[in-house]
Amino acid sequence: MSLVVFEYKGFTCLASSSWDKTIKIQNIENQKLLWTFIGHSDGVFDIVAFKHKGFTCFTSTGYDRTIKIWNTENKQFLCTLKGHTAPVSSLVVFEYKRAICLASGSWDKTIKIWTE
Repeated sequence: MSLVVFEYKGFTCLASSSWDKTIKIQNIENQKLLWTFIGHSDGVFDIVAFKHKGFTCFTSTGYDRTIKIWNTENKQFLCTLKGHTAPVSSLVVFEYKRAICLASGSWDKTIKIWTE
């Protein structure tokens, strides 16, 4: 399980990943569940929030060997990144040459760099 805190439209949110294949977003101030994102076919390991073109997005990594990207502004799934042959256990989002990049680490003993 992983936790990440991010700002969304003026309030602070907490995102949590789970072995139940979901990512749950809740308002920290009142602890109310705001959304549940469903998309992984197995447990979710890591989540990372980031800003992209003014929108808050987050990524999730899973035991299903995928990385998923989500948009919190419209609560929609954006895409799936595939390439690892074992569960993806860690992820970092960074900017390089003005592009958003991701680096993922997997149980397949590889690190992959993804660019937009």
